[in-house]
Amino acid sequence: MATVGPNERHFPSLPTFLHSSYYSLGKLSSAPAASHDVSGEAALAAAVHERSFKGELIVFSFNFCAIPEAINAALMLRQAGFAHFMPLSDGRATCEAMRQQLARADAEAHASTPCYFASAPNSLGGWASWGGGAGCVSAEQVSPARPCAVEQLWYVRYAVAARLLRQVGGLLFLDTDFALLRDPYTQLKAPPLSRASLVLMPDLRGSATPVNAGLWYAQGAGAPSSAARWVVEQVARRTEAVIRLPTPRKQLPPYDQAMLNDALASASRGVSTASYMCIHPRVAASSLCASGGGRPRPQLPWLREDGVRWLRLSVPTARNTSVEEGGGAAAQAPLGERAALAPPSLFPTGWEAQRSGALSPLRSDAPALVHLLGVRCRWCGSSLDLDASAKFEWAALSGYFAAAALRPSSVSRGSPELYGRRCPARHHALRWEAGPLLRASPRDVQAAERSDDGGAAARVLIRALVSLAVATGRQAVLPSFRCSAPWIESARWPAAVRTPTGRCAPCNVEVTCRPHALPESLAGGAAGGTGGDGGAVVDVRALADGGRLLDTLSALTGPAAVVAANLTTAQIAATADGLDAPLLVGHPRLARAVASNLRGVSGAPGRAGQAYFRAADEVDAAERVARWRKEVAQRGSGGRSPLSLRLGAVCSDLLCSDEACHAAALRKCNEASQHAGKAQWTGEVVDRQRAARCREWLNALPKAQRPVCDGVLGECIVPDPPP
Repeated sequence: MATVGPNERHFPSLPTFLHSSYYSLGKLSSAPAASHDVSGEAALAAAVHERSFKGELIVFSFNFCAIPEAINAALMLRQAGFAHFMPLSDGRATCEAMRQQLARADAEAHASTPCYFASAPNSLGGWASWGGGAGCVSAEQVSPARPCAVEQLWYVRYAVAARLLRQVGGLLFLDTDFALLRDPYTQLKAPPLSRASLVLMPDLRGSATPVNAGLWYAQGAGAPSSAARWVVEQVARRTEAVIRLPTPRKQLPPYDQAMLNDALASASRGVSTASYMCIHPRVAASSLCASGGGRPRPQLPWLREDGVRWLRLSVPTARNTSVEEGGGAAAQAPLGERAALAPPSLFPTGWEAQRSGALSPLRSDAPALVHLLGVRCRWCGSSLDLDASAKFEWAALSGYFAAAALRPSSVSRGSPELYGRRCPARHHALRWEAGPLLRASPRDVQAAERSDDGGAAARVLIRALVSLAVATGRQAVLPSFRCSAPWIESARWPAAVRTPTGRCAPCNVEVTCRPHALPESLAGGAAGGTGGDGGAVVDVRALADGGRLLDTLSALTGPAAVVAANLTTAQIAATADGLDAPLLVGHPRLARAVASNLRGVSGAPGRAGQAYFRAADEVDAAERVARWRKEVAQRGSGGRSPLSLRLGAVCSDLLCSDEACHAAALRKCNEASQHAGKAQWTGEVVDRQRAARCREWLNALPKAQRPVCDGVLGECIVPDPPP
């Protein structure tokens, strides 16, 4: 039974399992929380003593750039009542950075949550050639150009998990991107799954491997002959064997999922084999792959019983690879030891649960523990930004990501730019820098809700709001809308994601746009709040008494709390001489601010990339303005506005949201091909060939000719397709 718990403030829609047999909050050891190296057996035993409950333990791992995700995982487990978890990082510095952030997020959680790392497996000499370097600690790195390899952390977590299985009765192994909707122990500890030594999560349909390595549960695996523990140990042993291979250049080993599926295939057949790991070219050419790789991937021999798919497991007594297996020929698994594939009610993938409509704690058929693999939401239905942390944005909008976890400035030693330089672009989904906010007025939101126009009014509203915010250094608070609005209920609308408040929000904001746009659920307060921390309010519909665009921009960069914007496309000439020139000539101070906020305005338009986050201090504002002024002069009267194009490069899928510009180019190419005297060519094969030719044309375009978004007008600029 789930009831409201003490930490409800972090996840208002998620439950606490006060009546679970494994509710452990406030029941663990009261030893002071700190950072601990568990390389030694005594240290690991102490960790198990302090963190396990009734023989159960939960483990998740993280590196520096995933600290917000680790904080979120810890807060969600605590709210559920499962305090028996063990955060595992790649080093002491990363642990300390996480605990520093946790102190800001939740003082009570910080006081009772230690952090762990294992320096010995992280320091193997092979990581110099196959990873980020022996002993690499992500919190000590200063550039994403030389990162610690996440494969190194994955190896460490499996090496530690294999050792933990000797000391605990049950181990729940998690990636940090999960949602806890029901008590998983209710199913894990009852037949038929209570008879399984290993409970596994299926991978996404169509994936290369049948089982996902990011979520599993093992129980009763402490015996020396346990096949379940052998499988987990094999992930670490096979990785060790790979990183001992000589390599002429630095590279990464096969990921843990390949190793896990090979180990499962071996244990289910009683003969050790290597197949998935042999997809890697260097490994395939080694003695670890008996026939040189490239062979068909083995199908796991599932059996169906009691509505569950099972694998019979045994420690292999023979092998056909040179991987060090451990256990030896005499080691036999207990009779009847089995692995089970978790049913959808227990460990579904996020996309499968989302597609079925069950991904809500309010549903009576909600699954227990969801790995948010593949969840997605769209504002622009044809967006390219499918999984550049879109799942974390979806989790935040849905109430599954705590606002307290989204403060990178506190995990980057006070410098958001340092966080930007260290971490890959996808982690900027988790950027939340508390700065001046910009909100839409309540009447704008209500008008967009009432419009039965396929969402056109809402798109104009979002485009105006985001354009103003990006240009003035504010964060646009993306409003949510009534889910019963006619354009949301329409089958044509793919974008809405339902929030815990029962409203629907725009989502799938591109990575480079996320420092400039903030979901309403994370900004605090209701839509249209004014003044103080609520931010400024922009009234896009105030056309009669509203000022010109430049007056609006000036007001937003000053102390004004409420401003009116005249941002309809009918009244703004988004040209170099109609928009940029007046700004540069009449408002030089504002022009410098805009150039700084956009990390520059001039240059070839296109989608802004990873360098966007590292460009803040590379060029001073005066130089950026000079380049901008030169480009405006070159474009002349009626030329496209560099400012409008730059806005489109930074936030293209929010601003050109009717259709992503790459999709518009492909559509235009297909239409041209159909109307160029070839309309009589029909059929599925012809359509596929035509689509393939258009993709080849688009991919071959030089950078200067690729489709781009005019941000102010919301129009895609698409080149003419070939005849």
